[in-house]
Amino acid sequence: MSKILSGFALLAAGLVLVGCTSEVGGSAGTDTTKAPASSTSSAGSSSKVAPPVRPSVINVNTLDPCKALTADQAKEIGAPTTTRQDADLVKKGKAPGCLYSSVGYYTYNVVLISNEGVGYWRQGSGNVDRKETQVAGYDAIRTNLIGQHDSCSFWVDVADGQMVYVNFLPIDEMTLDQVCDKAQKGTELALATLKTLA
Repeated sequence: MSKILSGFALLAAGLVLVGCTSEVGGSAGTDTTKAPASSTSSAGSSSKVAPPVRPSVINVNTLDPCKALTADQAKEIGAPTTTRQDADLVKKGKAPGCLYSSVGYYTYNVVLISNEGVGYWRQGSGNVDRKETQVAGYDAIRTNLIGQHDSCSFWVDVADGQMVYVNFLPIDEMTLDQVCDKAQKGTELALATLKTLA
């Protein structure tokens, strides 16, 4: 278990360091997968980001991350053991987090962030590969460290200034697609449960 905890600590540190890093030349990274709604005024042009897509609002600030997956869901993804581990993923203090693990195989990490929205991941690029997507009808951003395929994360827009983070970290060798498929499955299950608790 200590190897798993160490892996998440290193991953979290890497994501915090790159979350707001600008691209070379000082310009922030741009979202190339969605065209935001834009408006132009006589004083110049400005663009407005389309409102986020959410089937319902999930206010996470009072929820327990170790209840994000039911016992049956945790068994379904093969990660029945829970360990509380809060994490500072957006440089605003630790947020409630929980590890769901299968000793020796892989671990899911669920963190409920109530003081920062997914816009955090639209501010820069660093060495993180980002992809705009949707999970269970919610706008989300999928991230992984560029050139790495041993971890995949989803940051889901669940309320204004709030997001749910789910990461999958395998112990065995997997392709990035396999890792991200597992991360997405864990995210879908967590969202289904959190909606019933909010």
